[in-house]
Amino acid sequence: MKNVYLAGLGVLLSMSVACAAETDPGASNARAGLANPSSVYCADLGYTAEPESCTFPDGTSCELWSFYRGACGQQHSFCNRHGGQVSAKSEDIGDGFTTTFALCTLPSGATCKEQDFAATGRCDSPAALSPSSAPLEARSAVDVLTSDPQ
Repeated sequence: MKNVYLAGLGVLLSMSVACAAETDPGASNARAGLANPSSVYCADLGYTAEPESCTFPDGTSCELWSFYRGACGQQHSFCNRHGGQVSAKSEDIGDGFTTTFALCTLPSGATCKEQDFAATGRCDSPAALSPSSAPLEARSAVDVLTSDPQ
């Protein structure tokens, strides 16, 4: 009986060792999740996104969320790159809360949220846009030199 008990214990021990999870010492501990939109906006424009700031080619920088909301670095915005002017706009959203966002105003007078313009390449009036106003994620698909702005 003692041999059966020892044999069973040996099998159980062998199974637990064989089924133990292996860990890869080179595996990353990074967690998956949603990207920070202010960091993505900075990087998609070709700037250096650091943990707290966006650094521009001229050496200046802005806090990431301030840049995303149009409170600083306006001359480096997607809107300004396409002939518009970006400014920070605050809006009452009810129940005592306000939101601040970057508002893009194009030479045509069309206005839109900077984040929407950067994402879609559209700002109220598509006729006001040139092919170089392609959204950030689609910019590489646009042939700026040969496209007809119609």
